[in-house]
Amino acid sequence: MVSNARSEARLKAVASTAGLDADLLPVGTRIVFKKTLESGPDDYSPGNLYAKAGNGGVITGHGCREGYWVKWDRWPASFGASRNEFEPEASNEE
Repeated sequence: MVSNARSEARLKAVASTAGLDADLLPVGTRIVFKKTLESGPDDYSPGNLYAKAGNGGVITGHGCREGYWVKWDRWPASFGASRNEFEPEASNEE
């Protein structure tokens, strides 16, 4: 099993190589959305609700255009979100 310190070091090295923020939150981190994330209607869709402000989710990956792949607890698919759209859940600190 890889130690937590080695996992963090590897994550920072991968982030740096990819030109991403070296302080990325790890995959599996529980998050709370700071604002409602939705897209308006367009030619292809009546609009989508991705997450509601105050609701929980989880980080599922890195490297998308927005920076993080995240999943809202009430939506089955991951989507891209930037770091200013969510914060780590307090339970991660325990």
